[in-house]
Amino acid sequence: MKKLRELLFILQLEEYSLDRLNKWIRENPNFSVLEQKRKLIWTGKLKLIFFTAIPFLLFKSPQASLTMSINILKPLENFVKNVVLSLAKYKINRRKNLTVIGITGSYGKTSVKEILAYLLSSKYKTLKTPESYNTLMGVSKVILRDLKPEHKFFVVEMGMYGPLEIKRICDLVKPNAGIVTSVGISHLERAGSVENIYKAKSELIESLPEGSLAVLNRENKLCEKMSKVRSDLTLSLCGFSKTDNNSVWATEIRTTEKGISFILHSGGGEVKITAPLLGRHNALNIVLASAVALHFGLSLEEIKNALTSLPQISHRLQLMEGANGSTIIDDSYNANPESVKSAIEVLKDFDSPTKIVVTPGMIELGDKQYEENKIFGEALGKTANYVLVVGETNRKAIVEGLNKSKRAQYFEMKDLKEATAKLSEIVTPGSVILFENDLTDQYI
Repeated sequence: MKKLRELLFILQLEEYSLDRLNKWIRENPNFSVLEQKRKLIWTGKLKLIFFTAIPFLLFKSPQASLTMSINILKPLENFVKNVVLSLAKYKINRRKNLTVIGITGSYGKTSVKEILAYLLSSKYKTLKTPESYNTLMGVSKVILRDLKPEHKFFVVEMGMYGPLEIKRICDLVKPNAGIVTSVGISHLERAGSVENIYKAKSELIESLPEGSLAVLNRENKLCEKMSKVRSDLTLSLCGFSKTDNNSVWATEIRTTEKGISFILHSGGGEVKITAPLLGRHNALNIVLASAVALHFGLSLEEIKNALTSLPQISHRLQLMEGANGSTIIDDSYNANPESVKSAIEVLKDFDSPTKIVVTPGMIELGDKQYEENKIFGEALGKTANYVLVVGETNRKAIVEGLNKSKRAQYFEMKDLKEATAKLSEIVTPGSVILFENDLTDQYI
């Protein structure tokens, strides 16, 4: 029974994917799972899988029993999903005056979603998908649970691990405008190739109605390439310079340990923006969100005023007070090669005698994972005083990179608990601690 519970825990961490579970077992044949960072959540779905698997334990292994349980319940699961999807589709199709804005990208999509929803809500009743509800079922549940008659805008984050996932979300919500923040190697392991990622992100642009707004990040070469997918859209290529009359762009960007400031340009107008977000990349995120907000009726002045009180975005370079007079930069939600570069640049902005980074590195980068983590380690070594490398998944690669710079002192930590104990020894008043990524318990 203990082994079955452990398998259920991994299954839940792998988003109920049997293929991902079996791959994990192949890579960790002698596993013994410890529920450290989170506990098994006994959802209705998990209970059903568990009780269906129990009889098979009399003559099958825990893994085989779990597989049989999932396969038996598959028709029921598909039926329930179809009912939820049909109800969500019926509800949203009745909202003829609802404007839906889809957002996708390899990185930056959640930040842009939060910024755009905040801007729109300063003037209109706006709903956004919460947290990381960015799958077809997740968006369906938000529609059924949260969409109200008074909502004028619905800002929808769209995630993908494979082809047609974004298209299916678009078929459900029928976006009136779309933003593609980036195309990169996040989730490369699952997608198979950068070309597959590009095609998947393009599904949002391909799904937009003729004449609708498509906002693309011109600082990303594959996003710029995407601008040629459709010639019948209102295209806005946004970044750090003007490209056409529909562009929104930022200049004179200043970053400090308290936030960012820059000049936001649109058409012939401009305004000085100050926002309590960290990092140059967040100027770009604001530009992408502002392009949509301007299109739907906000003025530059209204955007400026709203951004002064923009909340920090949870676990994405979020500033917090730490112990012993220290400052924490919480960037623990996830990590990819672009986001870790941004995080390191933010760390450089802090005038602190002691800079500490706690990280397990980056995952799901396929055959690029080792090299990218080595590059990450080298960059850390040039910026931080101390680096705490957590876990074994990327330890060798990060340490190899750290040893190339030979500047930072590093410690190899078994887990976050051990890293926290080490922090209590090295943190001094004024220290800045960057938590970069936080791998779940299946990465051992």
